[in-house]
Amino acid sequence: MRLNNIQIGKIRKLVEEGKSLNQISRLLNIKKTTAYYHFRKIKGKTISGPKISFNSSGELGEVVGIFTGDGSFYFDPKDYHYQVRIHFGINNINYLRCVKELFERSFGKKFLIKKDGTKKLVLQIYSKDIADFFFRYLDFNGSNKSKTVCLKKRFLKDKGFTKGFLRGLLDTDGTISKTKTGIKIAFYTSSDKLAQQISDSLNILKIKHGITSAKNRDGQYNIYIFKKDNDKIIKLLQPFKGR
Repeated sequence: MRLNNIQIGKIRKLVEEGKSLNQISRLLNIKKTTAYYHFRKIKGKTISGPKISFNSSGELGEVVGIFTGDGSFYFDPKDYHYQVRIHFGINNINYLRCVKELFERSFGKKFLIKKDGTKKLVLQIYSKDIADFFFRYLDFNGSNKSKTVCLKKRFLKDKGFTKGFLRGLLDTDGTISKTKTGIKIAFYTSSDKLAQQISDSLNILKIKHGITSAKNRDGQYNIYIFKKDNDKIIKLLQPFKGR
């Protein structure tokens, strides 16, 4: 379907108003494929991507670690939307607010907080640029992210990044908890490669730790810190859970 200049002008106006592809198709009574062609052509010229900036390599590592622990992607083929989501328990609102501030400052975009059922909250944004950002740092070798996700090896060479990455993982998929025998600090993952990377990173930082097999009942690796190094890792990483 060929559009005239007036129709293209209307699409441009709707794009600038933030209308979705479905809305434009419906409002102008044109095919979605036609709307998509002009939508992408106009949007690419008029709307800039996020201004991604980090105060330090540690902050960059933390953002990647947070997404590695509790993040997810979703692509909607109907609206051609890429959704990036970080998942939180309903009682973790204070940490969610800290992550929201960190992500908005780092990516230069507003993130929304949504409820996911009665026990979960989600921090989310629609952005292909931010989805692509995480793909630059992480590998997914299968359909199940939690079992296959790992960091691309070259990024572990930066000690500041490594500290931030571990901090993000500890605050999402880790624990700092009181037990009868003292404080327990541990990382959890069902990814073989990520478990090894966590262990390698702790070795780089000279943190004594142990690791259990993923053959336990939860199908997870448990990378636990030796008690004598509890204070050391908290001082080194300064995780939110350690406050």
